[in-house]
Parts: sequence; C-alpha cells; structure tokens
Amino acid sequence: ESVLESGVQDKKRMYKQAVKDRRGTFTPFVTSVDGLLHREAEHFLKRMATCVASKWKKSYAQTCGYIRARLSFAIIRAASLCLRGSRVKWRSGLGFEDGAPLYSIMR
Repeated sequence: ESVLESGVQDKKRMYKQAVKDRRGTFTPFVTSVDGLLHREAEHFLKRMATCVASKWKKSYAQTCGYIRARLSFAIIRAASLCLRGSRVKWRSGLGFEDGAPLYSIMR
C-alpha cells in the first residue's frame, strides 16, 4: 500500500459520515510534497480542466497547463511553509497587547 493510497483511505474514512449525511460525493485530493498526484486527484484535475476550458473558451491543453502550474506553486509554498515555518510573526490586528483600548471603544 502506497503512502498516497493510505492518505486517500484516511480522508475517505474521515469524511464518510458527513458525505453520507449530505447525500453527496467525495473525491479526496491527495498529493505528495513533490507533486505526485493520486489517480483520483488526477481524474479530478482533468475533469476540472475540461469544465474550466469550456467556461473560459480556451483549449484544454492551455487550461490544464495553467491549473497544473498553479497547483505546483501551491504545493511548493505549502512544503516550504511546513519546513521553515512562517516568516511573518503573528500580531494582534490592532497592535494592542492587553485589550486596554476596548474600554475607550465600548463606552
């Protein structure tokens, strides 16, 4: 059993009840860190490229190339983030540490 196949089985097991409750379908999108796609993810990409190509009135090859390029960059960003962590330190949106300005806002 490959790593991708075990990932697919884990996702199917995790979302099985939610999909059943909604009477829907579920296609797990499983990929390795170097961009290798599981066959179900590959099938999903081909179907999506077909639909998007007809909507954008572009060729299938152009659309598929565009989607694969975007996916490749997303995988690279995710793998990089997992390896090195975030460069941006988390900050509070207002820049206040103890919530003191809430008093002036609330009165």
